[in-house]
Amino acid sequence: MQGKTKPVSSLAFHGMPFFRLMLPFLAGLLAALYCPLPVGVLGLFTVLLTLLFFFLFSVKIHYTFRWIKGLVAHLILFFAGSWMMTSRLHLLSSHIPVSFGDTCLVAEILEPPSVRDHAVSALMEPYCGPPHGRIMVSFPRDFRSGALQPGDVLLLKARFSPFSSPSMPGEFDYRKYCFYKGIVARAKVKASGWQKTSFRSRHPFRSAMLRGREKIKQQLSLHGLSRPTAAVLAGILFGETEDIDPVLLSQFSRAGVVHILSVSGLHVGMVYLLLGFCAGWFLRKRKKQVAVSLVILSGIWVYVALAGFSSPAVRAALMFSVVETGRCFDRSIPPLNLLAVSVFLLLLYNPCWIMDTGFQLSCMAVLGIMVWYQSLYALWQPSSVMMNKIWALVCVSVAAQVATLPLSMQYFHCFPLLFIPANLLVVPLATLILYAALALIPFSFTPLGSILKVLEFPVNAIGYLIAQIDHYAVASFSAIKFTTGMTLLTYLSLLLFTLALLKKDRFLFFSFVITVLGLFMYVSLDRIQQYRKAELMIGCLHGRQRIMILSHRGEAVVLSDSLITGKEKTYYLRNYFIQRYIVQSRFLFLPVSPDGEANWQFEWNGKKILWINKSYPFYQNVSCDVLIKWNRKGKKPGFSLQTLPFCRKIIEVSPDVEKGLQKKFSPGSFSMEFLRHPEKAFLVLSL
Repeated sequence: MQGKTKPVSSLAFHGMPFFRLMLPFLAGLLAALYCPLPVGVLGLFTVLLTLLFFFLFSVKIHYTFRWIKGLVAHLILFFAGSWMMTSRLHLLSSHIPVSFGDTCLVAEILEPPSVRDHAVSALMEPYCGPPHGRIMVSFPRDFRSGALQPGDVLLLKARFSPFSSPSMPGEFDYRKYCFYKGIVARAKVKASGWQKTSFRSRHPFRSAMLRGREKIKQQLSLHGLSRPTAAVLAGILFGETEDIDPVLLSQFSRAGVVHILSVSGLHVGMVYLLLGFCAGWFLRKRKKQVAVSLVILSGIWVYVALAGFSSPAVRAALMFSVVETGRCFDRSIPPLNLLAVSVFLLLLYNPCWIMDTGFQLSCMAVLGIMVWYQSLYALWQPSSVMMNKIWALVCVSVAAQVATLPLSMQYFHCFPLLFIPANLLVVPLATLILYAALALIPFSFTPLGSILKVLEFPVNAIGYLIAQIDHYAVASFSAIKFTTGMTLLTYLSLLLFTLALLKKDRFLFFSFVITVLGLFMYVSLDRIQQYRKAELMIGCLHGRQRIMILSHRGEAVVLSDSLITGKEKTYYLRNYFIQRYIVQSRFLFLPVSPDGEANWQFEWNGKKILWINKSYPFYQNVSCDVLIKWNRKGKKPGFSLQTLPFCRKIIEVSPDVEKGLQKKFSPGSFSMEFLRHPEKAFLVLSL
């Protein structure tokens, strides 16, 4: 494409030094997560390579060997990134509590407390020492805990404990999620176990902004907006989805417009344009450009502070800050360099943000728009102004959706098919709501606050449109299994396809075809393998409810000693079914006697299975392939091997066993396997 508006994707790669240098740094961060090395070794390599780099610059090197300097620079960034991530993980791990006795601690509330039916949860940070190792504290709900605000410093007496590991295969790993967020422990405080102190907040600006956000939310509810409407409006304004109905939130996700409920480039960009228009109206002269930039930058960062400094919002604010700073000095920065600088600065501050889902989706969406938007826009030149705007919005939506498609399928297991009409209808409405809310919110603190009622109709219109789009059966593909390997292969194929179109290289196009074929083979082989596998899964839902799942050829039978609710099926079993490609399932409730004992025997896939809760003599001569024995707490585990000559596999589940033990032995002519397994974990066996 020729002309003044040259597509970003056609720019030479060597003209983007920051983007090129960003790639080894990101590779180092990821290598520290999946192939960790000792911190000292990584630090030593970084120092030695840095000294080598300065030595190479101090001596003359032949032009033929100039690539050595670039290689050393890339290795420095790789090992520096790996060292930073490893140091961060070690620092967080050192704050995980190892003793669970009552401990006194002075801590500050960082986020607005979350109010539930019987408890109030607050994210807190120790007041003394470095700001690492946050804690999730739960208070009984009363008038005192209901008045807690960000910035309050409390004296706590609580019992701290680490987060539990997943109790089901494929279950969302909340422990790992909290760890990358810097939350290393949780605590439950009694009503008499805490008191408010007079200490000042360590983060006064952040606390003041979050308190202001809570006051704005209160004003939205006080002036006639219904609770669901106020919750959606708060999501559009500040990216807060805690109060939104989970059903409506899932509808936003399936329609492909959940991004309007997360403050990122779309929201910050609209605020940037609004501030630029208002500041430019009052300060039009060229000599006032610095003042205009200061007003714009101050407004952007105040808005990001109201949004809680989320990683997508901070990334967008950094990008617009660099753009506005360049305008002051009449400098322009290539868009990919701009993205690389903002990502690099954020990861320097917190390397763990690379594992944040919102950060990943935000960066990939911006990258997709930068690479593909102008090429897509050049495919058609509408003559009408209105059609031109619609076509531009379609191109932006397609570019962002394609770039985030692999991550969306990996994390959310669904792909919205109607994202184009959904974005065409919802994004303009969300833009109108954001601008109108920013203009009307100051009136909410005056007697004219009832004017906020005009926002109820457009907010409800968004909910209605989302519900109508979700009503169609073809609105989205759901229950999609997409592993990390599939995600990497998909991004590799997209990269090869883009380069093949730009350079018109047959070898790149052939590589793209081979990669796509490899992806299809990977998916097909995984599906065939999981389809043929016969599995027995034993576990406990949330550490209490005993459960056993038998799966084979896309079918599963779930047996439990108590009823499984719909919420438990969604949060504990859905991912397991997706991973095993299970399309049909049956749930059987096996009641337990009043004394907590039960014994069940059944067959599955030609195997006889016996589930025992009590050591009755009747099973001494029972012939079965798998025997499962659940011990009560305090009961000494162990079997008498002489009484079990007809069981080929024995599984003993005991709450008193901290680590699983595995022993194999052959009494008589039968090969037996004995597994001792902790109750709060899961065990998967092939039948």
